[in-house]
Amino acid sequence: MSGMLRLNPPRVQVGLVARSLEPFLLSRTEVQRNLKERLHTESRASWSCASSIAPTICLAGCLRRNRLARNICAAGACRGELPGALAAARRSLSTVRLGKSQAKAPAEEDLPPMSADGGGEEEFQEYWEWFQKPQAWPEGWIERRTHPQVSVLPYWYNGETQETVFEPPKCAESQGSKPIPETHEPLKLSQVVADLSVKELRQKMQEPDEMIRLGLTDEVLAERAVWEYETFIPRVLSWHDYQYNTFWFFIEDRENSKRGGRGSGSQGFFAADTEKNKKMFAHHGFFEAVANVASQRLDRIHPINLVYLLWTFTRAGVRAYKFFNQAADHFCNGLLPSMDRCGLGTLVWCYARQRFRHHRLFDEAAKELQRTVRVRSLAPRNFQNTMIAFRWYGMSRDSQRILIDKLAAWLPRLLDDHDERRPKLRPDVMFSYTCRDGSVVPADSFRISGLNVIARGFVHLDASSEPVQACLASMTDYVLRSARRSPAWMRTDGDIAVFATIVAEAVTKGWPRGPELLEALEAEMRLVRRGARRKELSQLEEALERAK
Repeated sequence: MSGMLRLNPPRVQVGLVARSLEPFLLSRTEVQRNLKERLHTESRASWSCASSIAPTICLAGCLRRNRLARNICAAGACRGELPGALAAARRSLSTVRLGKSQAKAPAEEDLPPMSADGGGEEEFQEYWEWFQKPQAWPEGWIERRTHPQVSVLPYWYNGETQETVFEPPKCAESQGSKPIPETHEPLKLSQVVADLSVKELRQKMQEPDEMIRLGLTDEVLAERAVWEYETFIPRVLSWHDYQYNTFWFFIEDRENSKRGGRGSGSQGFFAADTEKNKKMFAHHGFFEAVANVASQRLDRIHPINLVYLLWTFTRAGVRAYKFFNQAADHFCNGLLPSMDRCGLGTLVWCYARQRFRHHRLFDEAAKELQRTVRVRSLAPRNFQNTMIAFRWYGMSRDSQRILIDKLAAWLPRLLDDHDERRPKLRPDVMFSYTCRDGSVVPADSFRISGLNVIARGFVHLDASSEPVQACLASMTDYVLRSARRSPAWMRTDGDIAVFATIVAEAVTKGWPRGPELLEALEAEMRLVRRGARRKELSQLEEALERAK
């Protein structure tokens, strides 16, 4: 089998000579010579890596070569399957270096195709229409639509039995439905607050004297805030959209004070609740007024909007127990399947940060997150937020234990199929999302610091199941690849030392595959120690000592 060479080749070349199963690599000069010969002749190449069982082994060894030594496979079949071959090579490398067996990809045979773009315009139109006009069926069933990220599919919730199903109930076979009537009239705003733009309101709220002069009381501003969220129909939970209506979040201050780069410790919208971060939001009296208004109008606020509202409470350091309890009950009334991936992960993150154990919410969220069509749509940030939440909540119930294993089974594909030098995932690995303003935002790739959060959650919960240990092996491989090849601005000081400390803790807890992973890290101790501070190195040494 043969294929045409091309002028702009990928970085890897493997092949077979005759029918041998021994792979070979062509040097850069040989590739250039072959290119010239190919351009002047029409002869077919006599070698190929197609149908070989060896290419992934060869690729695994080749991935570490420097740029001048990287090569191309000339076979047409290989060019078409190169992304998959690279991923297989990395998995083979993990097998060779870490001594692990190759994990099987989760089955997708019976699932609809994963969204290529997070949902098209027609899908969102249907989704929005069903939010505004859900259908009531006999016997207490309510019909809604799932979010376009997991395909716009019908589902039913029964308020009497608190059951959510994705197959039509029996009553739907012989009886009809009717729209649910609205229970609230639209909010009527006072003239003084209705005439101000969001940008003007954001400025006024940072000038107490001006607020008094204009009569902008907390109650008046709260009504405007709830009105903004009632009238906005979202696509996804993203600050790209909410910056245009969340006037109590002083977004300009955040952008002006944000510092990127290596070692900055910046965590964006999910950073620690420092006093500096809290100053980017309105005062507590405003949030108390918002809670009073919003708690009476939850049915009119889209669930994704409600999550972002709760996020502003959480980031501002405002504890509103009654409001959060009412909101959790509202979400559990069959609304979780209608949320996007960021909304669902951020929801449980908010309740964990608030230290609010609403058991039904965490149980229902675990059930929704473990659905295969849902978990396969999660991006790295969603994995991280979900693990933060359930590390705090625990896995005392079966639904939580199943969720942890499901997360572990699906996470590796975002590592094995990704070039660790790139800050964003390829769309064919994880779809981007499109904001209401037309902005297309690719999913962020994993950073080592993010993997530390997830790995620490696994070890903290002592979730030593086979899927989790296989996931930890994939993480270890990715961490070492990232240590060698990721640009400095994608890293934080001491991130690998922290990861090695976590793996050592897994060994101490008796995880069967922990020793081989720790051995792989200890073999690269120069990389592990690089950039680490004295405290991180001390913790690492102590963990290694306990692991002996």
